[in-house]
Amino acid sequence: MKSIISVCLVVLLIGCTTIKGTQQQINSGDYSSAIHNSINKIAKDKYSKKAKAYSDLLYEAYHKHQNQLLDRVSFLKQDNAFNNAEKIFSAYKTLRANQQKIKPLLPLEGTKGNLTFDFVEVNSKLIKAKSTYADALFNSAINLLETQQILDSRTAYNQLQKVKNLEPDYPNLDETIDIAYNNGLSFVYMNLKNSTQMVLPKAFQESLLSLNTYNLNDFWTVYHNSKLPNVTYDREVIVDFQQFNYSPERLLEREINLEREVVDGWEYRIDRKGDYVLDEDDNRIKEDRLVLVQAILLETIQSKEVEVLANVRFIDALNQQQVLSKPMRSVFVFENRFASYQGDIRALTKAERQLLQGQFVDYPSNELMLIDAANDIKLKLKSILKNNM
Repeated sequence: MKSIISVCLVVLLIGCTTIKGTQQQINSGDYSSAIHNSINKIAKDKYSKKAKAYSDLLYEAYHKHQNQLLDRVSFLKQDNAFNNAEKIFSAYKTLRANQQKIKPLLPLEGTKGNLTFDFVEVNSKLIKAKSTYADALFNSAINLLETQQILDSRTAYNQLQKVKNLEPDYPNLDETIDIAYNNGLSFVYMNLKNSTQMVLPKAFQESLLSLNTYNLNDFWTVYHNSKLPNVTYDREVIVDFQQFNYSPERLLEREINLEREVVDGWEYRIDRKGDYVLDEDDNRIKEDRLVLVQAILLETIQSKEVEVLANVRFIDALNQQQVLSKPMRSVFVFENRFASYQGDIRALTKAERQLLQGQFVDYPSNELMLIDAANDIKLKLKSILKNNM
C-alpha cells in the first residue's frame, strides 16, 4: 500500500513540476517553448483534468507571444532597414505557425470555462511581408552587383536564391541570378615552370596539367591550364620545379634463415603414461604431428628513387604580385623484390613464396621515374591548392 501511495506521489509531483516549469517559461518570456509544451500535453488527451491547466497556460503564452510579435512588427515598420523586412516576415510566419498548431485543438476548456483565442488575421499580412522581403533582397542584390566585386556578387547570388525560394516567378530573377553567378566566379590559371637544368618529359607535363584529374573546380572557382582570350583571371598558380634528385641504382642481397614448425601428417595423442587418449566414445583422439623445418631465403631488392622539390607560387593576376609561396616535396620509390631459397620450402610463408615468382628487371630511366612520380606530385599539389585557395 505504501508503495502505491509513493508511486502516486511521484507521478503527481512530476505533473506539477511540468506545469510549474511551463509557467516558469511564460514568466521568463520563453513563450515558444511554453506553447510547444502545452500543445503536446493537450494533444495527448484534451479532456483530462491536467489538460485544462495546460489550456490556461497555452492561452496565456499564446496571447503574450502574439502581443510581443505584433509590437515588434509595429516597431520594425518605423524603419525601412533591409534587415527589418526579414524580421517582419519571420514574425508573421511565427504568428501563423502558432495559430495553425492551436486551431486543431479548439475548442479548449480551461479551469474557469471555455477559452476564446483572439486570432489576428495574418495571411494577407504574411503575403505582403513576403513580397516586401523579396523586394528588399532583390534590391540589395542589385546594389551589390553594381560594385563589380567578386565577394559582393556571391553575396548577391545567395540573396537572389532566397528570392527564388520566396517567389520563384519574381521578374527578371533568373537572368539576374546568372549575372551574379558569372560575376562571382573566380578563374585560376595554373602553369608549370622549370627552374632546373633538366628537360621535363612531355608526358610528365601533360599529366600535371590534366586538371580534370584533380577535381579542383568548386562552385565558385574554375581552373584552366591554358589562358582563354575572353576570361579575366584572378589568380595564377605557378608550380616552379627547383630540383630533381635521383638516387643511384641500388641492389641489396641478403640471406634470411628460416625455421618454422609445420604440420606433417597426424598421430594418436598419448598421455604421460604412454597410453592412447580416448574421447567420450572410447575412440582414439588424433592430433597434428608438428615438425621443425628449415630453409634459407635468398632475397634480392632492387631500388631507385627520385626526389622532386618545387615551390607552388600564388600570383595575383590583376597586379602580378606574388601573394603566397608554398614548398612542395615528393618522393617516388621504385622497388623490385624477388628471391630464391635453399632447404625445405615448407619453411616459407605465403608472402615469401610469392617472392619466388619474381625476377630481376631493368631499372627505370630518370625520365620514366619522373613520369611515375607525377601521381604523388598531383596529390601533394591538390592538397596545397585546396588549403590555400
